Amino acid sequence: MGTSFRSRPVYLAASWMGPVGRYTGKDREELTFLEMAEQCGQVFAGSPVRRRHIDAVVVGSQNPAAFSGVDNTAAKMSGILGISGVKSVLIDTASSSGASAFENAYLEVASGRHDHVLAKAVQKMSDASTLEATRIIAGVIDRNEAEYGLTMPACGALVARSLQLRLGLSDLEWSAYSALLSQRSHRFSSQNPDAICDSSYRSRRTSDRLPRVKTAATGHHYVITITAPCPTVWLPLFSPPVPRR
Repeated sequence: MGTSFRSRPVYLAASWMGPVGRYTGKDREELTFLEMAEQCGQVFAGSPVRRRHIDAVVVGSQNPAAFSGVDNTAAKMSGILGISGVKSVLIDTASSSGASAFENAYLEVASGRHDHVLAKAVQKMSDASTLEATRIIAGVIDRNEAEYGLTMPACGALVARSLQLRLGLSDLEWSAYSALLSQRSHRFSSQNPDAICDSSYRSRRTSDRLPRVKTAATGHHYVITITAPCPTVWLPLFSPPVPRR
């Protein structure tokens, strides 16, 4: 008689995030894609997990070869941190690449396949011109669907409409719900000195930044994780719990 699989508990051993911005020498210091990846080594400062303990590396990045000319991305990003001889995987799911890398790293530990997994998300689109970056991003849409007029904004609208119908919300309720998402994003960005946020917004009181929104959608439970579409440098490190002595 077989036994059902039970996942292992997982904890976040350390995390680090670099300032969001254009690393072109104007907004932020001028750094290449791999130089930004090298900064990720700061996650090990004070971490109980050291580089030699890492069993696998999961990288999240949208089309780094097209944007920055970096091929074999995961292996190079592991090597630049002095981590070699371990599995290195690139996750490219467009704007959800960072979130997908986070999930994959968690599952690697929860499944028991690896004990210490490093998840990294680096995105640098400023190596390409605005015209070229637009072309690369537009390539996310299937060519056949694009010929019928599908665009990224239209795709977002279709997903939003699908979620609205799934939750059974009216147009008014959906407007209030989506407004809360924007408020939540602004609230967290205003508290993060490394995020891109208007300085005048930071100086305003929290009560001024978050207007009250009334909605009848009280019968639903929302569990939402909001991330920037293209996080610059984001780094969690997963490990199984340390046994108590």
